[in-house]
Amino acid sequence: AGDVVVAGKIPVDREENNLTAYAVTSGEIAWSRKFTGGTYRLAVHEKNDRIFSYLRGENQRGVQCFSVRDGSSLWSGATGVVMNAGKVTREDMLSRDGYSVACVDASSGETKWIYRTSTGPQGSYYGPGAMAVQGKLAIVGTMDGQVLALKW
Repeated sequence: AGDVVVAGKIPVDREENNLTAYAVTSGEIAWSRKFTGGTYRLAVHEKNDRIFSYLRGENQRGVQCFSVRDGSSLWSGATGVVMNAGKVTREDMLSRDGYSVACVDASSGETKWIYRTSTGPQGSYYGPGAMAVQGKLAIVGTMDGQVLALKW
């Protein structure tokens, strides 16, 4: 993302930072922070100025956004959709779990829409990674064996 490589890890203890940015040219730590969420599920804004991860908390699931520059929190929003996969366009951030796709404004975190992709029990079809996004079109495979084109 820009001039840093952002790496996440599962912390050994509660006090350990689990999201670190390294300067591309020197390998030195640019910033490091602790945050809740799965650091292995990250998406980067195309301008390389924001990082997105899933939001996890007590009765909360959604997306959170961080600054690439210093790792500061920019916004978080509960959508009810866990970000098992995420794609970012110029204006939108789409997060996907086994059952739904949520679209939020990439700048503010405001939820634009949520679409329920699967109606049946999870099967062995297209999981959360089966998603491609370009502009205002998302192609999404579903856990009940369908492929959907969503345009907004």
